[in-house]
Amino acid sequence: MEINLNDWFGTHLWLLWVVLAVLLLALELLRRDKTMLVLAVGGLAAAVTALVVRQDWWWQLLIGAIVAVVGLYVVRRSEA
Repeated sequence: MEINLNDWFGTHLWLLWVVLAVLLLALELLRRDKTMLVLAVGGLAAAVTALVVRQDWWWQLLIGAIVAVVGLYVVRRSEA
């Protein structure tokens, strides 16, 4: 039985986004400045998008980036 990881990652891309979000949350525990937390939320938004739109990875990247940028703007605005 041959397993092609490209096919597996293509169908389970949401899992990669969740792993990225967990790693960013771990970094947030070290830094404590809310930047990595907001990026992790962007990763979770991309994971949810990956569950809805399976093969269009660019939608996932776009939604995750938009959520992260808006979150960074809100967090930085509230700190000032």
